[in-house]
Amino acid sequence: MADRTRNKTSLKRLRNQAVQAQFDGGTLTSDGGLLLLREMDQRLRLIESIDSVIPDPRDLRYIEHQQRRSK
Repeated sequence: MADRTRNKTSLKRLRNQAVQAQFDGGTLTSDGGLLLLREMDQRLRLIESIDSVIPDPRDLRYIEHQQRRSK
């Protein structure tokens, strides 16, 4: 069994309960799917196609950016 004590820390007790944090989850990311979506959009121009068929009802005098912002 791996020694996990070096990746664990104890925090101040909360309502008489022990609180511990572990940092042995490995390398994680929460936006990996967005990277794939960005690549697919760049190839297929999905956002551009969708933007061309959805009207922008806002008054141009009062907006600071277009419906689809450029990079």
